[in-house]
Amino acid sequence: MEEKEKKQISREIDIIAAITKVLKEWKLLFKVCFVAGIIGVIVALNTQRRYTTTVLMAPEASNTSSSLGSLGSMGAMLGLNLGSMMTSDAIYPEIYPDVLATTDFVVDLFDVPVIPLDSVNSKPYYKHLIESNRTPFWDYPKALMVKLIELIKNDTTNVLGTKKIDPFRLTKKEAGMITWIGSNISAIVDKKTSVITLSVTDVDPQVSALMADTVMQRLQDYITLYRTKKARHDLEYIKELYGQARQEYMEAQKKYVQASDANRNVFLESLNSHIKNLENEMQLRLTVYTETAQQLQLAKAKVQEQTPAFTVLQSASIPVRPSSMPKMVVAFVFVVLGGLLDAAWVLFLRDFYHNYKKKKSKETV
Repeated sequence: MEEKEKKQISREIDIIAAITKVLKEWKLLFKVCFVAGIIGVIVALNTQRRYTTTVLMAPEASNTSSSLGSLGSMGAMLGLNLGSMMTSDAIYPEIYPDVLATTDFVVDLFDVPVIPLDSVNSKPYYKHLIESNRTPFWDYPKALMVKLIELIKNDTTNVLGTKKIDPFRLTKKEAGMITWIGSNISAIVDKKTSVITLSVTDVDPQVSALMADTVMQRLQDYITLYRTKKARHDLEYIKELYGQARQEYMEAQKKYVQASDANRNVFLESLNSHIKNLENEMQLRLTVYTETAQQLQLAKAKVQEQTPAFTVLQSASIPVRPSSMPKMVVAFVFVVLGGLLDAAWVLFLRDFYHNYKKKKSKETV
């Protein structure tokens, strides 16, 4: 115990001695912190405020998960979603973030009309990103080099390149825009509850809210189209059979009525047999028509059954406060980093630098 106390006391003495050594050279500390503070202010003034809108969405639980019973509950306690593991769907909540990051999904967001908070006119989302985001001063050399390269290559195409983007053949600008939009969108899935947290960040709070609502709706539509793909395909097929059966029944009915009206007062067995055959044909077509009509209703019900239900736990709302770090905090962080840099120089780096310099001078002599 005494040895531990001695070690603890010696550590405290070392820390106090180090702080005292740094504070002795307070002028150097003040200069470093002052310069770091100025740099922090410049960085803060060149950094735009960013606003984040978050929506919460809960997808419909899989039927398989309910049949797991207590096993599913035990899996939830361990942080595992056995329902999504056992479901036959290829797209389940855990991979929704991957769906949002796909090129096809992001490309569809290019032309979403948005209205900034200080405007009454709408514009495409990609155009808003280009016009509203300022380039910080430390990125000026990079931006200048990109423009020079584009001029050398005679690349004068706009961001979209063509009226419609081809995800299979993207230009550099389009690929850069996809990366940019993808970085503004994030999704987190709670493995226990399958609640999806969608977040969209933008320099304009209203655009952030509009895009968050749009992304949520597009994701719901994407999942709905996937879940109902086979059922909708079957429905279209049944519709074709229904239309064909109805047409054949109407033609058979027309032939029977025309034959009956034309030979009402004729009592020949051959004609009666012909009319009877037409009536049987009409009844057969009616049976097929009735069955296809029933199958059509069942197919419609199947599409409705396969359509997933989404519960919006928190809808999009225009954020009031920015999600980015406040400018004063940015400046303070730089001041703290300046103080740490000064302490590192006084305690370690200066002696190392002087020893290295002496060693070099000896080697030259």
